[in-house]
Amino acid sequence: MRWDGKKRRFDFWEKDMTVREAFHASCLPCYQEVARKIGVKRMRTYLKKLQYPHMEVDENTIDNFWIKGPSRISPLEQILFLQRFYSRQLPISAQTYDKMISIFEKEKNDNYRYFGKTGWSDDNNWNNGWFVGIVDKGGKVYYFALNVEPIDQANTSKFTAGREWVTREVLKLLQIH
Repeated sequence: MRWDGKKRRFDFWEKDMTVREAFHASCLPCYQEVARKIGVKRMRTYLKKLQYPHMEVDENTIDNFWIKGPSRISPLEQILFLQRFYSRQLPISAQTYDKMISIFEKEKNDNYRYFGKTGWSDDNNWNNGWFVGIVDKGGKVYYFALNVEPIDQANTSKFTAGREWVTREVLKLLQIH
């Protein structure tokens, strides 16, 4: 994914990235470029096939429907999607699954595989953040979806890393990670 040379919200977005790097950096401009290339009609088709309800996409929102406006998803819906994804119940090819699992994976060792993805919406200067993922440990699979808002909406400096940190701490307490 090529950087256009323009200033971005975060300096770590200001470079060319692989899809995996863009995924883990939550590079919004990268996703927006992909969404515009997909287009409204195909996006709606994919969202329906993937059973992502409550997403409102049109010509004006194709590159931001997931961060602004009326589109919504609940933590339970996130987990249900992750379950369908990880158990290979989505209408996508085996090759796409293999690529996505590789991109989604954050950590792998002899004890577990850890997958995670952040998300952040900023609708009318109201920040909302996600961290969703999977831990596959000893033949058991655990799914999680954290949805939080910063206490101080004007200061989000700790918000970026904080979502994953909180989740990892909870998983440690539960002896899952």
